[in-house]
Amino acid sequence: MDEFEIIKNLITDYNRYVCDEINEIPAVSALPKTAQYMELYTLLQKGAAAYKAKRNSDNIMFGQLGLGLFALQQGDFVKIHTEADNTSMVAEIIDYYNRFVNAMEKTTQDIRILSEAVKEGDFTFVVGEGAWQGDMLRLVEEINGLCAQINLMLSESHKNGLALFESAESLKHSTQSLSSASTQQATALNQTASSINELTQRVEDNTQSTITMSTIANEAKSSADNGTILAKNTVTAITEINSATKEIRDALKIIDTIASQTNILSLNAAIEATRAGNAGRGFAVVAVEVRKLAARSAEAAKTIRDLSEFAYDKSDDAIKISQEMIKGLDTLNTKINDTAKIVEQVAHSSNEQMTGITQINLAIRELEKVTQENSQIAEKTDSVAEDVSGLATQILNDVNAKKFFQTE
Repeated sequence: MDEFEIIKNLITDYNRYVCDEINEIPAVSALPKTAQYMELYTLLQKGAAAYKAKRNSDNIMFGQLGLGLFALQQGDFVKIHTEADNTSMVAEIIDYYNRFVNAMEKTTQDIRILSEAVKEGDFTFVVGEGAWQGDMLRLVEEINGLCAQINLMLSESHKNGLALFESAESLKHSTQSLSSASTQQATALNQTASSINELTQRVEDNTQSTITMSTIANEAKSSADNGTILAKNTVTAITEINSATKEIRDALKIIDTIASQTNILSLNAAIEATRAGNAGRGFAVVAVEVRKLAARSAEAAKTIRDLSEFAYDKSDDAIKISQEMIKGLDTLNTKINDTAKIVEQVAHSSNEQMTGITQINLAIRELEKVTQENSQIAEKTDSVAEDVSGLATQILNDVNAKKFFQTE
Protein backbone atom coordinates (compact mmCIF):
# COMPACT_ATOMS: atom_id res chain seq x y z
CA MET A 1 0.00 0.00 0.00
CA ASP A 2 1.48 3.31 -0.97
CA GLU A 3 1.72 6.34 1.30
CA PHE A 4 -1.27 8.13 -0.28
CA GLU A 5 -3.58 5.23 0.40
CA ILE A 6 -2.35 5.06 3.97
CA ILE A 7 -3.06 8.79 4.52
CA LYS A 8 -6.39 8.46 2.71
CA ASN A 9 -7.46 5.55 4.92
CA LEU A 10 -6.30 7.42 8.03
CA ILE A 11 -8.38 10.50 7.12
CA THR A 12 -11.35 8.27 6.21
CA ASP A 13 -11.16 6.51 9.59
CA TYR A 14 -10.93 9.91 11.32
CA ASN A 15 -14.04 11.13 9.52
CA ARG A 16 -15.88 7.93 10.40
CA TYR A 17 -14.79 8.38 14.03
CA VAL A 18 -15.93 11.98 14.08
CA CYS A 19 -19.24 10.92 12.55
CA ASP A 20 -19.57 8.31 15.34
CA GLU A 21 -19.49 5.46 12.86
CA ILE A 22 -16.64 3.87 14.77
CA ASN A 23 -15.58 4.21 18.40
CA GLU A 24 -11.82 4.16 17.86
CA ILE A 25 -9.37 5.10 15.04
CA PRO A 26 -7.52 1.94 14.00
CA ALA A 27 -3.80 2.01 14.54
CA VAL A 28 -1.65 2.47 11.43
CA SER A 29 1.23 0.03 11.42
CA ALA A 30 2.63 0.84 7.99
CA LEU A 31 2.73 4.58 8.45
CA PRO A 32 5.69 6.21 6.84
CA LYS A 33 8.25 7.37 9.39
CA THR A 34 8.94 10.69 7.80
CA ALA A 35 8.49 13.80 9.99
CA GLN A 36 5.66 15.18 7.91
CA TYR A 37 3.62 12.03 8.09
CA MET A 38 4.33 11.68 11.79
CA GLU A 39 3.23 15.29 12.40
CA LEU A 40 0.03 14.70 10.39
CA TYR A 41 -0.63 11.50 12.28
CA THR A 42 0.02 13.20 15.61
CA LEU A 43 -2.39 16.01 14.72
CA LEU A 44 -5.06 13.49 13.75
CA GLN A 45 -4.45 11.59 16.98
CA LYS A 46 -4.70 14.79 19.04
CA GLY A 47 -7.86 15.78 17.19
CA ALA A 48 -9.31 12.37 17.75
CA ALA A 49 -8.37 12.50 21.43
CA ALA A 50 -9.88 15.99 21.79
CA TYR A 51 -13.00 14.90 19.97
CA LYS A 52 -13.18 11.81 22.13
CA ALA A 53 -12.89 13.90 25.26
CA LYS A 54 -15.52 16.32 23.98
CA ARG A 55 -17.77 13.50 22.90
CA ASN A 56 -17.41 11.83 26.26
CA SER A 57 -18.15 15.15 27.98
CA ASP A 58 -21.13 15.73 25.71
CA ASN A 59 -22.34 12.19 26.33
CA ILE A 60 -22.08 12.76 30.05
CA MET A 61 -23.96 16.06 29.74
CA PHE A 62 -26.54 14.42 27.48
CA GLY A 63 -26.92 11.73 30.09
CA GLN A 64 -27.34 14.36 32.81
CA LEU A 65 -29.77 16.21 30.59
CA GLY A 66 -31.70 13.02 30.02
CA LEU A 67 -31.85 12.39 33.75
CA GLY A 68 -32.89 15.98 34.32
CA LEU A 69 -35.65 15.73 31.73
CA PHE A 70 -36.77 12.43 33.23
CA ALA A 71 -36.88 14.07 36.66
CA LEU A 72 -38.74 16.99 35.12
CA GLN A 73 -41.17 14.49 33.63
CA GLN A 74 -41.65 13.08 37.14
CA GLY A 75 -42.28 16.58 38.49
CA ASP A 76 -38.87 17.22 40.06
CA PHE A 77 -36.50 20.05 39.20
CA VAL A 78 -32.85 18.92 38.93
CA LYS A 79 -30.15 21.37 37.87
CA ILE A 80 -27.20 20.21 35.76
CA HIS A 81 -23.70 21.49 36.53
CA THR A 82 -21.48 22.51 33.62
CA GLU A 83 -18.08 24.07 33.38
CA ALA A 84 -18.23 27.80 33.07
CA ASP A 85 -15.91 27.77 30.05
CA ASN A 86 -17.84 25.06 28.25
CA THR A 87 -19.30 26.63 25.13
CA SER A 88 -20.54 23.55 23.42
CA MET A 89 -24.00 23.24 22.01
CA VAL A 90 -24.86 20.72 24.72
CA ALA A 91 -23.65 23.14 27.39
CA GLU A 92 -25.79 25.86 25.84
CA ILE A 93 -28.78 23.50 25.80
CA ILE A 94 -28.12 22.63 29.43
CA ASP A 95 -27.88 26.35 30.21
CA TYR A 96 -31.34 26.85 28.68
CA TYR A 97 -32.51 23.81 30.62
CA ASN A 98 -31.12 25.21 33.90
CA ARG A 99 -32.69 28.62 33.26
CA PHE A 100 -35.98 26.86 32.55
CA VAL A 101 -35.65 24.86 35.77
CA ASN A 102 -34.82 28.05 37.72
CA ALA A 103 -37.84 29.81 36.25
CA MET A 104 -40.05 26.80 36.94
CA GLU A 105 -38.70 26.55 40.51
CA LYS A 106 -39.44 30.26 41.06
CA THR A 107 -42.91 29.96 39.55
CA THR A 108 -43.78 26.74 41.39
CA GLN A 109 -42.39 28.27 44.60
CA ASP A 110 -44.65 31.29 44.07
CA ILE A 111 -47.57 28.94 43.40
CA ARG A 112 -46.78 27.01 46.61
CA ILE A 113 -46.60 30.30 48.52
CA LEU A 114 -49.89 31.32 46.91
CA SER A 115 -51.41 27.97 47.85
CA GLU A 116 -50.27 28.29 51.46
CA ALA A 117 -51.51 31.89 51.56
CA VAL A 118 -54.88 30.84 50.14
CA LYS A 119 -55.11 28.14 52.81
CA GLU A 120 -54.57 30.90 55.37
CA GLY A 121 -57.16 33.06 53.65
CA ASP A 122 -54.65 35.44 52.04
CA PHE A 123 -55.46 36.20 48.41
CA THR A 124 -53.08 39.14 48.02
CA PHE A 125 -50.02 37.17 46.85
CA VAL A 126 -49.18 37.51 43.16
CA VAL A 127 -47.23 34.91 41.17
CA GLY A 128 -44.23 36.55 39.50
CA GLU A 129 -44.27 36.54 35.70
CA GLY A 130 -40.47 36.48 35.49
CA ALA A 131 -39.24 36.20 31.94
CA TRP A 132 -42.00 33.87 30.88
CA GLN A 133 -43.58 34.28 27.50
CA GLY A 134 -46.11 32.38 25.51
CA ASP A 135 -48.10 29.61 27.21
CA MET A 136 -46.34 29.86 30.57
CA LEU A 137 -46.92 33.61 30.69
CA ARG A 138 -50.60 33.03 29.90
CA LEU A 139 -50.72 30.34 32.62
CA VAL A 140 -49.22 32.73 35.21
CA GLU A 141 -51.54 35.51 34.08
CA GLU A 142 -54.53 33.15 34.35
CA ILE A 143 -53.48 32.10 37.85
CA ASN A 144 -53.09 35.75 38.88
CA GLY A 145 -56.35 36.51 37.04
CA LEU A 146 -58.05 33.76 39.03
CA CYS A 147 -56.74 35.31 42.25
CA ALA A 148 -57.90 38.72 41.03
CA GLN A 149 -61.36 37.30 40.38
CA ILE A 150 -61.35 35.72 43.84
CA ASN A 151 -60.30 39.12 45.27
CA LEU A 152 -63.11 40.77 43.33
CA MET A 153 -65.54 38.11 44.49
CA LEU A 154 -64.44 38.51 48.11
CA SER A 155 -64.66 42.28 47.82
CA GLU A 156 -68.13 42.01 46.32
CA SER A 157 -69.05 39.44 48.98
CA HIS A 158 -67.84 41.90 51.61
CA LYS A 159 -69.92 44.69 50.07
CA ASN A 160 -72.91 42.40 49.64
CA GLY A 161 -72.50 41.12 53.19
CA LEU A 162 -72.49 44.68 54.51
CA ALA A 163 -75.49 45.59 52.34
CA LEU A 164 -77.25 42.37 53.39
CA PHE A 165 -76.49 43.05 57.04
CA GLU A 166 -77.74 46.65 56.76
CA SER A 167 -80.83 45.48 54.88
CA ALA A 168 -81.45 42.76 57.47
CA GLU A 169 -81.09 45.27 60.29
CA SER A 170 -83.40 47.67 58.46
CA LEU A 171 -85.83 44.82 57.86
CA LYS A 172 -85.66 43.86 61.53
CA HIS A 173 -86.32 47.48 62.52
CA SER A 174 -89.19 47.67 60.04
CA THR A 175 -90.70 44.38 61.18
CA GLN A 176 -90.36 45.45 64.81
CA SER A 177 -92.08 48.73 63.94
CA LEU A 178 -94.73 46.79 62.02
CA SER A 179 -95.19 44.40 64.93
CA SER A 180 -95.47 47.31 67.37
CA ALA A 181 -97.85 49.13 65.03
CA SER A 182 -99.90 45.94 64.62
CA THR A 183 -100.10 45.55 68.39
CA GLN A 184 -101.15 49.17 68.81
CA GLN A 185 -103.60 48.80 65.95
CA ALA A 186 -105.02 45.64 67.51
CA THR A 187 -105.43 47.50 70.84
CA ALA A 188 -107.05 50.44 69.06
CA LEU A 189 -109.32 48.07 67.13
CA ASN A 190 -110.32 46.33 70.36
CA GLN A 191 -111.14 49.69 71.92
CA THR A 192 -112.98 50.73 68.75
CA ALA A 193 -114.88 47.44 68.71
CA SER A 194 -115.84 47.95 72.36
CA SER A 195 -117.01 51.50 71.60
CA ILE A 196 -118.89 50.27 68.52
CA ASN A 197 -120.57 47.59 70.63
CA GLU A 198 -121.65 50.23 73.12
CA LEU A 199 -122.81 52.46 70.27
CA THR A 200 -124.67 49.49 68.76
CA GLN A 201 -126.45 48.89 72.07
CA ARG A 202 -127.33 52.56 72.31
CA VAL A 203 -128.61 52.65 68.75
CA GLU A 204 -130.63 49.48 69.42
CA ASP A 205 -132.04 51.14 72.56
CA ASN A 206 -132.78 54.29 70.54
CA THR A 207 -134.43 52.18 67.86
CA GLN A 208 -136.54 50.44 70.47
CA SER A 209 -137.34 53.82 72.04
CA THR A 210 -138.36 55.22 68.66
CA ILE A 211 -140.60 52.19 68.13
CA THR A 212 -142.16 52.82 71.57
CA MET A 213 -142.45 56.53 70.80
CA SER A 214 -144.05 55.72 67.46
CA THR A 215 -146.55 53.44 69.20
CA ILE A 216 -147.27 56.11 71.81
CA ALA A 217 -147.60 58.76 69.09
CA ASN A 218 -150.04 56.55 67.17
CA GLU A 219 -152.01 55.95 70.35
CA ALA A 220 -151.96 59.68 71.12
CA LYS A 221 -153.10 60.41 67.58
CA SER A 222 -155.91 57.91 67.96
CA SER A 223 -156.86 59.44 71.32
CA ALA A 224 -156.72 62.93 69.82
CA ASP A 225 -158.88 61.76 66.93
CA ASN A 226 -161.35 60.26 69.40
CA GLY A 227 -161.20 63.47 71.49
CA THR A 228 -161.93 65.50 68.38
CA ILE A 229 -164.90 63.27 67.56
CA LEU A 230 -166.18 63.49 71.17
CA ALA A 231 -165.68 67.26 71.17
CA LYS A 232 -167.63 67.56 67.91
CA ASN A 233 -170.34 65.31 69.34
CA THR A 234 -170.36 67.47 72.48
CA VAL A 235 -170.74 70.59 70.36
CA THR A 236 -173.61 68.92 68.52
CA ALA A 237 -175.26 67.90 71.80
CA ILE A 238 -174.75 71.33 73.36
CA THR A 239 -176.09 72.93 70.20
CA GLU A 240 -179.17 70.72 70.49
CA ILE A 241 -179.42 71.63 74.19
CA ASN A 242 -179.12 75.27 73.23
CA SER A 243 -181.88 74.85 70.69
CA ALA A 244 -184.00 73.09 73.28
CA THR A 245 -183.28 75.90 75.73
CA LYS A 246 -184.53 78.41 73.17
CA GLU A 247 -187.70 76.40 72.77
CA ILE A 248 -188.09 76.30 76.56
CA ARG A 249 -187.68 80.07 76.66
CA ASP A 250 -190.36 80.44 74.00
CA ALA A 251 -192.64 78.09 75.93
CA LEU A 252 -192.01 80.03 79.14
CA LYS A 253 -193.02 83.21 77.37
CA ILE A 254 -196.32 81.54 76.57
CA ILE A 255 -196.61 80.33 80.18
CA ASP A 256 -195.86 83.87 81.43
CA THR A 257 -198.56 85.21 79.12
CA ILE A 258 -201.01 82.56 80.31
CA ALA A 259 -200.12 83.19 83.97
CA SER A 260 -200.52 86.94 83.46
CA GLN A 261 -203.84 86.45 81.75
CA THR A 262 -204.89 83.94 84.43
CA ASN A 263 -203.98 86.42 87.12
CA ILE A 264 -206.03 89.12 85.40
CA LEU A 265 -208.91 86.72 84.94
CA SER A 266 -208.71 85.55 88.57
CA LEU A 267 -208.64 89.19 89.70
CA ASN A 268 -211.72 89.97 87.61
CA ALA A 269 -213.37 86.82 88.92
CA ALA A 270 -212.66 87.86 92.48
CA ILE A 271 -214.09 91.31 91.84
CA GLU A 272 -217.22 89.78 90.34
CA ALA A 273 -217.49 87.29 93.19
CA THR A 274 -217.33 90.13 95.69
CA ARG A 275 -220.03 91.89 93.83
CA ALA A 276 -222.12 88.76 93.99
CA GLY A 277 -221.93 88.61 97.73
CA ASN A 278 -222.59 85.36 99.46
CA ALA A 279 -223.50 83.72 96.24
CA GLY A 280 -220.09 84.37 94.83
CA ARG A 281 -218.11 83.64 97.97
CA GLY A 282 -217.08 80.12 96.88
CA PHE A 283 -216.19 81.36 93.46
CA ALA A 284 -214.11 84.10 95.07
CA VAL A 285 -212.18 81.49 97.03
CA VAL A 286 -211.51 79.59 93.83
CA ALA A 287 -210.48 82.77 92.07
CA VAL A 288 -208.06 83.52 94.88
CA GLU A 289 -206.54 80.05 94.62
CA VAL A 290 -206.36 80.38 90.87
CA ARG A 291 -204.64 83.69 91.27
CA LYS A 292 -202.15 82.16 93.73
CA LEU A 293 -201.58 79.30 91.34
CA ALA A 294 -201.04 81.76 88.49
CA ALA A 295 -198.60 83.71 90.67
CA ARG A 296 -196.69 80.51 91.52
CA SER A 297 -196.75 79.54 87.86
CA ALA A 298 -195.36 82.91 86.89
CA GLU A 299 -192.72 82.64 89.60
CA ALA A 300 -191.81 79.10 88.50
CA ALA A 301 -191.73 80.22 84.90
CA LYS A 302 -189.44 83.08 85.89
CA THR A 303 -187.17 80.65 87.74
CA ILE A 304 -187.14 78.30 84.78
CA ARG A 305 -186.52 81.20 82.43
CA ASP A 306 -183.58 82.34 84.56
CA LEU A 307 -182.25 78.79 84.60
CA SER A 308 -182.75 78.42 80.86
CA GLU A 309 -181.05 81.75 80.30
CA PHE A 310 -178.18 80.53 82.44
CA ALA A 311 -178.14 77.20 80.60
CA TYR A 312 -178.30 78.99 77.28
CA ASP A 313 -175.35 81.21 78.21
CA LYS A 314 -173.42 78.22 79.53
CA SER A 315 -174.29 76.30 76.37
CA ASP A 316 -172.84 79.12 74.30
CA ASP A 317 -169.75 79.08 76.49
CA ALA A 318 -169.58 75.29 76.19
CA ILE A 319 -169.91 75.50 72.45
CA LYS A 320 -167.09 78.06 72.27
CA ILE A 321 -164.96 75.98 74.65
CA SER A 322 -165.70 72.84 72.64
CA GLN A 323 -164.83 74.62 69.40
CA GLU A 324 -161.57 75.83 70.96
CA MET A 325 -160.96 72.30 72.22
CA ILE A 326 -161.58 70.99 68.69
CA LYS A 327 -159.08 73.48 67.32
CA GLY A 328 -156.64 72.49 70.07
CA LEU A 329 -157.21 68.81 69.31
CA ASP A 330 -156.70 69.48 65.60
CA THR A 331 -153.47 71.34 66.41
CA LEU A 332 -152.48 68.51 68.78
CA ASN A 333 -153.30 66.00 66.07
CA THR A 334 -151.11 67.94 63.62
CA LYS A 335 -148.27 68.06 66.14
CA ILE A 336 -148.72 64.38 66.85
CA ASN A 337 -148.56 63.67 63.11
CA ASP A 338 -145.40 65.80 62.84
CA THR A 339 -143.99 64.04 65.87
CA ALA A 340 -144.91 60.66 64.37
CA LYS A 341 -143.15 61.61 61.13
CA ILE A 342 -140.09 62.77 63.08
CA VAL A 343 -140.15 59.56 65.11
CA GLU A 344 -140.47 57.59 61.87
CA GLN A 345 -137.50 59.50 60.42
CA VAL A 346 -135.55 58.87 63.60
CA ALA A 347 -136.46 55.18 63.39
CA HIS A 348 -135.38 55.12 59.73
CA SER A 349 -132.12 56.89 60.64
CA SER A 350 -131.61 54.46 63.50
CA ASN A 351 -132.09 51.56 61.11
CA GLU A 352 -129.60 53.10 58.70
CA GLN A 353 -127.23 53.65 61.63
CA MET A 354 -127.68 50.00 62.59
CA THR A 355 -126.88 49.00 59.01
CA GLY A 356 -123.84 51.27 58.97
CA ILE A 357 -122.69 50.03 62.39
CA THR A 358 -123.13 46.44 61.24
CA GLN A 359 -120.93 47.18 58.22
CA ILE A 360 -118.44 48.91 60.53
CA ASN A 361 -118.43 45.84 62.77
CA LEU A 362 -117.76 43.64 59.75
CA ALA A 363 -115.00 46.00 58.62
CA ILE A 364 -113.48 45.99 62.13
CA ARG A 365 -113.56 42.19 62.22
CA GLU A 366 -111.84 42.14 58.81
CA LEU A 367 -109.31 44.69 60.06
CA GLU A 368 -108.72 42.57 63.17
CA LYS A 369 -108.16 39.54 60.92
CA VAL A 370 -105.77 41.51 58.68
CA THR A 371 -104.03 42.92 61.76
CA GLN A 372 -103.53 39.43 63.16
CA GLU A 373 -102.20 38.27 59.79
CA ASN A 374 -99.90 41.31 59.66
CA SER A 375 -98.68 40.50 63.16
CA GLN A 376 -98.00 36.88 62.18
CA ILE A 377 -96.26 38.01 58.98
CA ALA A 378 -94.24 40.52 61.01
CA GLU A 379 -93.17 37.74 63.40
CA LYS A 380 -92.19 35.46 60.52
CA THR A 381 -90.44 38.34 58.72
CA ASP A 382 -88.60 39.24 61.91
CA SER A 383 -87.47 35.61 62.23
CA VAL A 384 -86.34 35.64 58.59
CA ALA A 385 -84.60 38.98 59.13
CA GLU A 386 -82.87 37.52 62.18
CA ASP A 387 -81.71 34.55 60.11
CA VAL A 388 -80.58 36.83 57.28
CA SER A 389 -78.76 39.06 59.75
CA GLY A 390 -77.00 36.00 61.19
CA LEU A 391 -76.14 34.82 57.69
CA ALA A 392 -74.82 38.28 56.77
CA THR A 393 -72.75 38.34 59.95
CA GLN A 394 -71.35 34.92 59.13
CA ILE A 395 -70.55 36.03 55.57
CA LEU A 396 -68.79 39.16 56.88
CA ASN A 397 -66.89 37.14 59.46
CA ASP A 398 -65.81 34.64 56.80
CA VAL A 399 -64.81 37.41 54.39
CA ASN A 400 -63.06 39.49 57.07
CA ALA A 401 -61.08 36.39 58.07
CA LYS A 402 -59.51 36.50 54.60
CA LYS A 403 -56.91 38.92 53.27
CA PHE A 404 -57.66 40.44 49.91
CA PHE A 405 -57.54 43.63 47.89
CA GLN A 406 -60.76 45.58 48.38
CA THR A 407 -62.20 47.38 45.40
CA GLU A 408 -64.01 50.68 45.55
